[in-house]
Amino acid sequence: METTLRKLVLAGIGAVSLTKEKVEEFVDDLVKRGEVSEEERAKFIKDTVAKVEEFSQQLRARVEEEVGKATERLKPKFQKDIQELSEQVQAMRSEIAELRKEIAQLKKG
Repeated sequence: METTLRKLVLAGIGAVSLTKEKVEEFVDDLVKRGEVSEEERAKFIKDTVAKVEEFSQQLRARVEEEVGKATERLKPKFQKDIQELSEQVQAMRSEIAELRKEIAQLKKG
């Protein structure tokens, strides 16, 4: 799971870094090399940016799904830890209450 999540995050970073400006630079280079015509430039940029945005949305959904799965796997352990801590706090409260009673009796007597 960790490897998958790591790959997804790295892919997301790569997708985010591919901004419209970078796409334009890339397409301008293709135009200079004659691989894309000047007329195709705007459409190519628009299509590429749309694909990057779609990929980013898919990636975000996948990361959310993986985080959700990890949270669900960890939830029982956390619930157990919380229950144990709650029991310890309650025991401490009881001890404090008993100590207060003892102190009050000592002050009276």
